[in-house]
Amino acid sequence: MSTTTTCPCCHQPTADRTTSLAAFPSNLVPQAEIELIHNKASRLRGSIDQIRGALAVLFRRLNAIQSATRDLPPETLSHIFQYAARTEENKLENTEEGDSTPGDVSSHTEPSFLLALGSVSTQWRDVIRSTPRLWSVLHFKLKPTKLGDHISLIKLALSNSGSIPLDITLDFSNLWNYWYQHNHGGEDEECDSIGLLDPSIDGVLFENMPRMDRLHLSTPPPKWIASIPQLSQLTSLSITLIEYGVVQDLCLIDCTSLRHLTLIHFQGKIHLPPSPGITSVVFYRVSIDTALELLFHCQSLIHFDGSSLIFCPFEPSSQFSTPTTLGHLRTLRLDACRYNEWHDAIVQYLRFPALEELHWCGNDVPWPNPDIVKNFFHCLPLVFKTLYFNSTVAFSDYSLISLLPNGLRVEHIALVHCDRGFISDVVKKLTVVRENGPPVFELFPKLRKLTIVGSDGMFEVARDRVQPEVIEELYRMLEKRVELGDNNFCLEIP
Repeated sequence: MSTTTTCPCCHQPTADRTTSLAAFPSNLVPQAEIELIHNKASRLRGSIDQIRGALAVLFRRLNAIQSATRDLPPETLSHIFQYAARTEENKLENTEEGDSTPGDVSSHTEPSFLLALGSVSTQWRDVIRSTPRLWSVLHFKLKPTKLGDHISLIKLALSNSGSIPLDITLDFSNLWNYWYQHNHGGEDEECDSIGLLDPSIDGVLFENMPRMDRLHLSTPPPKWIASIPQLSQLTSLSITLIEYGVVQDLCLIDCTSLRHLTLIHFQGKIHLPPSPGITSVVFYRVSIDTALELLFHCQSLIHFDGSSLIFCPFEPSSQFSTPTTLGHLRTLRLDACRYNEWHDAIVQYLRFPALEELHWCGNDVPWPNPDIVKNFFHCLPLVFKTLYFNSTVAFSDYSLISLLPNGLRVEHIALVHCDRGFISDVVKKLTVVRENGPPVFELFPKLRKLTIVGSDGMFEVARDRVQPEVIEELYRMLEKRVELGDNNFCLEIP
């Protein structure tokens, strides 16, 4: 018979299966009761022996594992810890410059993970503390409720990282209300008095600025923007600002090692070094004149992504007197919500002999100077491979795709938010076969992929037809390509 007792360790109710005196019948003769007791005691001793045997197996396994860990050299443990501390994004980060996705923010486990590893054993703690590289990446989404812990961990990481370059990501978006309510009485005009993070750590951050290699800031205090000139070793900078926040200029004159620049909701001016080495730029909601100035002056650019650029009144300058060649640029995206004279300046005075990918998007009215656009497309190099269309109103007769020279080796065309008429016109042209010579397609014979995104209206059934015309055109195009043996062609409709 079992009773319920409370475990002294976990305080959970457990069944007490020890034999009580009530379990023995009271009417047994002494000799029979003695025999019964000996039998139950024998069974209990057998159970105890089995438990002791299982414990011995577990302890032998534990000792074997601990011995194997102790036998590992500290250098090997250090490499294992560095790999374990990285997220999947970091493990795939070893790509050639210009090939990785621009604007990516590197992500590491917070130092609290390293503290957890160090609590396993004295050996592990010594290895972790003596590996500066483990502490060189700080990724914090700062919160008021954990601010004290975050500050302590940042101090510890800066101290243990020695003198190696730092990769820092700080998200301040959750701190602004806290700063206003607790430090500045809720007065917006006092935000300039906010330091880098907190008076208890600002001095340490200033001391370590010369070794910051990668810096990613989300809604930072103005003090960070003013401190950028001190980051002379910076190679990657990413800043996300409040859309209607304080307007500040960004001084990069002393940042001669900078290669990657990402700015979101930036409304100020950028002051560049005499010969900037920037290779990758991502702009979102940045003034068009700022974006164009950087395009004209950064001759080493490989990737330029300008999304939702803000158009200001066009002011011609000396940089528009002669064409400028960007000999290394492979990817170009200039996305604006309406036509402006800036468009003419872009297509008329910039040359891209190495361009491989173009995003053509964002005009809300037909282009008033079609000859300029025609010349631009006819100057595209033979290495050009990928074309994204995100607008169909540049020409009212949907003939924009006809501007592309037949000699281009385009491999991928993406039609984004285009209407059915434009899609149907493109598909028809992609089905035309050359009349002379081998049976190959006249337009883009190297085409391997057609992507149609955000055009759900093309699937709507018209009142007087069973099937929309664009669906029939797509089917005929696929049928024609199969007929000519083009079995590697891909039609993608997410």
